[in-house]
Amino acid sequence: MANVRMFASDRAFDDHDFADGNQGVADGNQGVADAFYTILSIGIVVLAGMAIAAIVLGVAGQQGKAVADRLDEPGGTALKKGVYAFYYSVGQPADYASADPGQVPPGDLVATRSEPSLTLDSSTLPPGMPPSGGMAIWTGYVVVEAAGDFTFELESAGGSWLWIDGALVADNHGAHMLKAVYSPAIHLCAGRHAVRARYFYTDAGQAFCRVLINNGGSWSPPAFYR
Repeated sequence: MANVRMFASDRAFDDHDFADGNQGVADGNQGVADAFYTILSIGIVVLAGMAIAAIVLGVAGQQGKAVADRLDEPGGTALKKGVYAFYYSVGQPADYASADPGQVPPGDLVATRSEPSLTLDSSTLPPGMPPSGGMAIWTGYVVVEAAGDFTFELESAGGSWLWIDGALVADNHGAHMLKAVYSPAIHLCAGRHAVRARYFYTDAGQAFCRVLINNGGSWSPPAFYR
């Protein structure tokens, strides 16, 4: 009888161990499941963050393109291509010298218009300009895509001056035939820079004025905006 009770007791003990083992396995499986869902949740959060970042970058890129389009398109709401040109009849000599870009000798305003570049010759003078004693003033911006050192060429038949960001960088004054002068190398950051030029002529038939830019390569018209 004692043997029977011992056997029953041992069987109960074994059943208890088996139940504990199953519970341990279940707990282990639950732990694995919890770890899996934790990792899955982290992965979802990371992917969501990457998707949001991609959307933000995409929107920023579209906004940057929109700004560039407004710079490029004449009908944009920002800057437009070209410069403003003001033409006067002043009766002053071509060597009228002044380092003040705001100083304009007394005279009659003949015409105001926008022009694609800072270039003038006898064929592009507006109607009503005098055969001598004429003056042109251009204002706007030079836009550079990347920072660098730039040199400007100012060529004219008659007196001319060029200002960048309010500083006189090229002085070609005097009653002279076609002649070019050059600015020193000027460091410009990327973006727009105020430009202003003034030109006098004594003979409309020989009138000529032009501004070019060089960034270590060839000479070309600057990207003018207004």
